[in-house]
Amino acid sequence: MSRLFSPARVAATFGVRISPRYERFLAREEWKALDGMWAALPSYARSMKLRFRGAELESFFTDGGGDYDHPAVGEVELGGESGWVALATIGEEESQFLVVRAVEDPCAVAMWEHETGQFVPCTPSLDEFIAALAKTARATPKRTQKALDLAAVQKLADTLHSLAGKPASATRNAKLENGLAKLNAALPTLPHSSSLDPDDRTIPGAAHYAKGVVLRALGRYDEAVTALERAVIDGVERNVAPQTVCDILLYDLDAPARVVALATSPDAAPLARRTSMLALLRLGRFEDAARHVTPIIERQVEATLKLSPASSRAAETARRRALLVEAVRAYVATHPVDGVDAFLDRVLAVHVT
Repeated sequence: MSRLFSPARVAATFGVRISPRYERFLAREEWKALDGMWAALPSYARSMKLRFRGAELESFFTDGGGDYDHPAVGEVELGGESGWVALATIGEEESQFLVVRAVEDPCAVAMWEHETGQFVPCTPSLDEFIAALAKTARATPKRTQKALDLAAVQKLADTLHSLAGKPASATRNAKLENGLAKLNAALPTLPHSSSLDPDDRTIPGAAHYAKGVVLRALGRYDEAVTALERAVIDGVERNVAPQTVCDILLYDLDAPARVVALATSPDAAPLARRTSMLALLRLGRFEDAARHVTPIIERQVEATLKLSPASSRAAETARRRALLVEAVRAYVATHPVDGVDAFLDRVLAVHVT
């Protein structure tokens, strides 16, 4: 088995140039200590035992299969441009198996889902996956898991949200890093949101969102966007906090073109429209930005009047206009835009009541 798992043999078998992290995994034979551990995986309601050795796994690493082929050997193409390499088999005679993206660090881990014929994300890195294995018990009853794990994860997410909102300091950042490590260990072990009681179904999403918030507070903006855009809930990648993603792209990463691509739609909420407008200003697309102004103000005014029918439409329109101008000026103070004064003059002229 060690011969099959040598870095040179794996690279040749799968036609890939393996990354430094995966090469260490093979060269140091880290897989030996992991064999027989339990993992919380997509599509399974309980923890599953993993095998990092044996005839079924060997069949992925030999030409024409091994003495006993894994059921999925013939249905999935590994290596090459995809970069996926077999990592572990699941249970006994399971048609699913785990793969690792061997061609680039941090070596994401995924599961081949036989029913859909797709790779379903597990963790964004091999290290996170290994760390979770050491903490996953065998088939914890859902009631116990709910009382212990979910309550703890929700409390951790709430604590990190509060901490991230405090002024930056060495002490705050150290606490955030410590909390982030705990959160990263917990995320892969969370049960699927669809398998939870209605009151708890938002917890996986809240946990992923907290990770993005913490990464942003630590100044790790690209990682924050990735955490929020590719959060895995029920084995499906999704954006758990669209507005926060747009705010990070706009204010922290200065990537207005990506904001426009994400946030511009005819039925966008006022906050998303305002973000799009600012991004368009940054790109110098003043006419496109101007088209957002009326819907922003009108929808905000209508929302206020629904809550307070006795309010003055004219007064509320003037207030919303002033707030919008204030938002533009605050943005361009840190992200200069030539010609913004002329744009504001035109906006004010259009909206005088």
